Amino acid sequence: MACGAKKGKRKAARKAERKAEMLDVLGGGGGDGDVGEDVEGTGSVSGEEEEVVGASQAGAAQVGGRSGGGGDKKSPYTRADVVMQTLLIVDSYRRTFGEDLMPESKGADIASAAQMLFEAPFVCASHGTEDEPVFNYGNRAALELWGMGFEDFEALPSKKSAAEEEQEARTALLEEVAREGKADDLRCIRVAAGGRPFRIEGGRLWNLTGLDGSPLGQAVVFAKYTFLEPEEETIDLAAAQGQGDA
Repeated sequence: MACGAKKGKRKAARKAERKAEMLDVLGGGGGDGDVGEDVEGTGSVSGEEEEVVGASQAGAAQVGGRSGGGGDKKSPYTRADVVMQTLLIVDSYRRTFGEDLMPESKGADIASAAQMLFEAPFVCASHGTEDEPVFNYGNRAALELWGMGFEDFEALPSKKSAAEEEQEARTALLEEVAREGKADDLRCIRVAAGGRPFRIEGGRLWNLTGLDGSPLGQAVVFAKYTFLEPEEETIDLAAAQGQGDA
């Protein structure tokens, strides 16, 4: 079998496992019904865990049976598994830090919340629980930083976001967060598209968990980072959006 075919099957298997796990842990049930690829959700995002569970159920119920399987490649946030990952990220963030990642998403339907996170003025990425974790979510800011499309990013081992000399520090950080639950005011060196190193400033890293406490991975958010080569250049996504809205 060709390597490409094997990679495709592994990717499809990971996606199916994630979808089933998310529906089960977030409250969508572990039934045998088929879950399609695209979502047109009518549930809402709220500050209460019970409503997050309700939203995930509503989202699962609204998954369409469109032909083509992969959905609109220009809008990965319409995929069912991406919507469920959005709910997990948003809810775990609230339970970990005691505040909303996107206050403006309260009351929004789940499809709109997924779009909001994807288009947010900060980098957001997450990886799973594999022995060598693989990214399973990256919003537009993350994809632009790493210079990848969504499907390529979700097949990328997350350790490749750090240079070889940073691997030991990265492993120690992930292990610390696994024990403590979170890291606030995160500052660490990572590698962007083209191997360009950058320093994350004031980021947050936390464990993704189901409502029953089961581990589902880790996620990071940050709006400010500084490229270190060829000369220092600080990017502040939140400030840039504020200037655009002025």
